Amino acid sequence: MSQQRLFLPVACLLASFSAHAQANVQTMHIENHAEKTFTMTLEAPEHKKYCHARVSFEYSQQNTLAETSGTVDTRDCAAASGQFMLSARIRTDAGEIRILQQEKEWSRSDDQPVNFAGEFEIGENVDLVRVNVRGTKCICTETENDDTVDQTQNQGDKE
Repeated sequence: MSQQRLFLPVACLLASFSAHAQANVQTMHIENHAEKTFTMTLEAPEHKKYCHARVSFEYSQQNTLAETSGTVDTRDCAAASGQFMLSARIRTDAGEIRILQQEKEWSRSDDQPVNFAGEFEIGENVDLVRVNVRGTKCICTETENDDTVDQTQNQGDKE
């Protein structure tokens, strides 16, 4: 019985190192027990190239609105997309601090910074204390031009 308990975790661990694991059938014979067959199918997740995005922004309060504008840029790749969270800290007229959040998405197909602008409701009789960027995510995306460049470089390596 102890062999059976060890087999499955070890098989899963070993299979997780394979990028393209296919169906794997293992048969195990245990003394004085029936024969057991295990079938596993593992699929590797899609490979993603993560990048580091820099968000530069400014903000101001216009009555009941927080207005924001800025740019998103990355040096890691030309074509990229991602998201970030704008987090606004406000103070009510009673002195209570609240945090409001708004998620923003962005994408680009070239190496130029992405501009964004927007506003969100913060309420009446409040002061906008601060706006921060949180949870910045960036993923490089492939374009036809990237594939052409890669193929050209690979052909140059073969010659």
